[in-house]
Amino acid sequence: MTTFTLSDAEATTRLGQAIAPLLEPGESVLLYGPLGMGKSTLARGLIRALTSPDEDVPSPTFTLVQFYESDPAIAHFDLYRLTITIAEDGEGRLATVTGAGAWEAKLKELHV
Repeated sequence: MTTFTLSDAEATTRLGQAIAPLLEPGESVLLYGPLGMGKSTLARGLIRALTSPDEDVPSPTFTLVQFYESDPAIAHFDLYRLTITIAEDGEGRLATVTGAGAWEAKLKELHV
């Protein structure tokens, strides 16, 4: 594990730019964190490094996915609506279900 301090949006963009040339076809990058942490900024830096510096890279919050022509090809998904983390819990598993937007209300109705 490697940790970087991201003091501003430019530093977050630079991290995306640094990751971009290391990616190979078929690999995925999961950006996980609360709203407003810079996930889209990091993705924008990464995508522009693989396409062009002036590529329009909106957050896919409303479209769910944006596709970009590059090598390797890029699909930018917004999967923040529903996040499920599964971890060990003794002999069983512990599932933590986190929702954003409409899923916040839906989770209140979820009973297993």
